Amino acid sequence: MRLNSLIFKVMILSSVFLYLHECDRIDDSEFDEPESTHGIIRDFRNIDSCGLVIELDDGTIIVPYLLDTSLLLSNGQEVEVAYTEVTDTDYACKAGLLAKITWLKMVGCSPIIMQEMDYFSTLTNLPSDPFKILNANIENNCLNIKLSYSGGCEVHEFIMTYTELPGFSQYSGTLTLSHNAHGDMCKSLITNTICYDLTSLQQPGSDMIRLTLIKSGDEDYQLIIDYYY
Repeated sequence: MRLNSLIFKVMILSSVFLYLHECDRIDDSEFDEPESTHGIIRDFRNIDSCGLVIELDDGTIIVPYLLDTSLLLSNGQEVEVAYTEVTDTDYACKAGLLAKITWLKMVGCSPIIMQEMDYFSTLTNLPSDPFKILNANIENNCLNIKLSYSGGCEVHEFIMTYTELPGFSQYSGTLTLSHNAHGDMCKSLITNTICYDLTSLQQPGSDMIRLTLIKSGDEDYQLIIDYYY
């Protein structure tokens, strides 16, 4: 598969917004990632009272306690996770070890959630906690996004959705990146790179599509992406 040079054109409707917007002001203090274990998100929603769980490399099944991942994580997503076992409560899902997730980081090239165009909705069901996109590039059909956000005390989750646009549009579709901070009020500056697999967006008979990347809850941010494949 031929991979041509990738051209990114940034369209910022208000440069002042990106750098001075009050929501994006975060204190820069030292943050050390905790020791974590590699796992894969598995869909156990066909099991009574279960949802998405985490299967560790040693086969251990982690059932997240009071963490709703039904929207924000996808089946097959690789993660690095830290957790503490919960033993003093009864829980309906008995598929594995009940645990409080204390750290969760997406790794690998994550799947994109395909979403139908809804002209009567602006995806208000997606979380919109603040974060900054520092840079983005495509490598081996994966969109790599370096970003920063404040936190350090709760699990942070990111979701990428794709909405195909009508044929008369100059863009093939819109990518929407959303952030759920789970109410984290801590102010450490965390910088991560997250990756998303673009192969599902390829169209027969074409070797390039033009996409727009937006941030949920931020009407002033837009990045134009020319994806060659």
